[in-house]
Amino acid sequence: MKKLLLITILLSTQLIFCQDDCNTEILNEKVQITPNDKESLLTFAQKLNSLERCGLDKTDLEIFNNSPIMTSIMMDILAKENTEPYTYQTILDKLLLITETENYQKNIKPRYKTLIGFTKKKAHIKNWESDKLTLKKLEIPEKYIEKLFNELKNSSDKDQTYKQILERIETNNTPKNNIEFQPVEYNQDKIFENYGEIDYEKILEKSKTNKKPILLYFTGYACVNAVKMEQRVLSQKQIIDKLKTDFNFVSVYVDDNKPLPEKKWVTSRKGKLIKTVGRKNYELQITKFKSGIQPYFVIIDGNGEIIKSQGYSDLDTFTKFIE
Repeated sequence: MKKLLLITILLSTQLIFCQDDCNTEILNEKVQITPNDKESLLTFAQKLNSLERCGLDKTDLEIFNNSPIMTSIMMDILAKENTEPYTYQTILDKLLLITETENYQKNIKPRYKTLIGFTKKKAHIKNWESDKLTLKKLEIPEKYIEKLFNELKNSSDKDQTYKQILERIETNNTPKNNIEFQPVEYNQDKIFENYGEIDYEKILEKSKTNKKPILLYFTGYACVNAVKMEQRVLSQKQIIDKLKTDFNFVSVYVDDNKPLPEKKWVTSRKGKLIKTVGRKNYELQITKFKSGIQPYFVIIDGNGEIIKSQGYSDLDTFTKFIE
């Protein structure tokens, strides 16, 4: 599928800026992102990181670049490219509002600093019990704590850090091009292709007719976590078979820039005119399901009642979700 791995470039770009003051000229610039153009994405990453001198510090930028927040902002940029152009000031204002919240100041940022400090720590089995307590305080899932422990006890490297162990676990968990990963089946089915404009009432009627629940998959061309899930989870044959057999599965793209016919223009909950398919789909996600993250999976019945929902997850978690 044609996806834009924007966050990958952001995360891999390590930039050092020498200015002591905010570069106000950048703030007035219109954000320009060209799909599949690495150079334009790199320029975006460079200018984004320069906001460090404009009220954000290095830790703030690391947090935003590693969270769904920046993914959502970039998806919004693509969706509004022709209607409400973004400037870097727009992005800065959004990020500064988040940094001023109590949750960010007392929870998100302190926890991130603790996590980064922990990953730099030397990993020794003799310190495991105290390190395990730290991981639990950071609300790391139990299964990942178990994986860390197994890697640690089976390793002879006495100088490794927890960051090195985590990177090794990530590498080992990435599907290889072998018999267990089936991209041919995935490409043939094409069930994850853009459904286009969602006719919500029509989908509900279909569910009532064929007696199958609806599984809406909110995603986007610029959503890197959706790409990961499609490569590691949704491409597995047993998952595809389940989705095709047991559900009315619909891929809902929230950054589809296809214009709506004028007669289908609607007003958003904030009073703004919605003129694109993606913005209309995103408005559906917000108003019906009170969520603005992607990927987001929600199972509903023919009356639109939510059965359960799930965000980004691994194969085991998603398998249980659709059981």
